[in-house]
Amino acid sequence: MVRYLLIILISSTFFACDSSSGEASQTRTEGVSEEASEASVEQEEMLTPKEYMLDAQKSTITWIGRKPTGEHRGTLKFLHGALALRPDGAYEGVVESDMNTIECTDIEDKDDNLDLVNHLKDKDFFNVTEFPTSSFQLMDFQDDKDEQSSGMVNGEMMIKGISEHFTIPVIKKVSGDSLMMTGTFIVDRTLYGIKYKSKSIFPELKDKFIDDNVELNFEAWFYEVKPEQSL
Repeated sequence: MVRYLLIILISSTFFACDSSSGEASQTRTEGVSEEASEASVEQEEMLTPKEYMLDAQKSTITWIGRKPTGEHRGTLKFLHGALALRPDGAYEGVVESDMNTIECTDIEDKDDNLDLVNHLKDKDFFNVTEFPTSSFQLMDFQDDKDEQSSGMVNGEMMIKGISEHFTIPVIKKVSGDSLMMTGTFIVDRTLYGIKYKSKSIFPELKDKFIDDNVELNFEAWFYEVKPEQSL
């Protein structure tokens, strides 16, 4: 706002100058024009969102699925993503995950491990042939702009072509040109049509069910993209 008012004041001064004052007036005009141009550039920079790209190799997703007899844990890889810090201090962006990279990390037997992973990839669960990616669209995240802060992310998660709204508690850390967001949240798989051994869908399963809720933990690293890099 201060820089915006400065531009207005400079422009007013320019138009108030006496155009008949010859060379001195021309010099003043050129000086004011240069100042106005510099102020305009600064104003544009202030209004331009900061842009960040996801470092997919550094970022991680882990999952936990539970049932009465125990649990299974695994990982999933990010595919790509981008984030923007708007002039109003809010973040927005989108990240995608590669569903073909889902892995189980707690089953040591290779055959049993492969059986579970293949089952997770088939139509009973994520049907990765038809839906190879999932995504999260971050619509809003307000924080106190400290290097380390916490807040609530509002957005939509799409799995198997179905979008559901989520509000996720997130911790944000900034270090130099890097920004990291980390959080934990619960996804009800039945909202995405994943009904296999769901007790809420098939109550007759008794204790042979798999929990509807899947725990997801993520650590997403972003690096700032300078204006000259985004050209």
